Amino acid sequence: MIRSAVLVSGKGTKLQSLLDSVFFGEIPELQLVAVISSDAGAYALKRARNAGIEPSVFPNDTSYDMAIRNKLKDMDIELVINAGFSPGIGRETAKSFRGKVIAVQPSLVPAFETLRGDAVHEAVLA
Repeated sequence: MIRSAVLVSGKGTKLQSLLDSVFFGEIPELQLVAVISSDAGAYALKRARNAGIEPSVFPNDTSYDMAIRNKLKDMDIELVINAGFSPGIGRETAKSFRGKVIAVQPSLVPAFETLRGDAVHEAVLA
């Protein structure tokens, strides 16, 4: 099993897709053991709790990168999944987890790289 952490900041729709995929055995070797958010009010935190994962919140301040990196190391995380985490993974965390970080993005995002959030989906539908 690959011990993984999902980093989120908003609604958690990407997190929910990952949770569902693990629950239904579509990603059999993935073990979601941590959810980390930069926003204490993110709905993604409720999704994590509903799945039995107690999330952690690290507000975006000068020490968030170190706090996140320490949490990931303490939990023996093998894979970090960026699922809409803002402000993004810090430089030192990226170095510490080189080759062990992936980002979940809708496949249409590259075609609409100047847009963010729901604006991407609105542009696709238009």
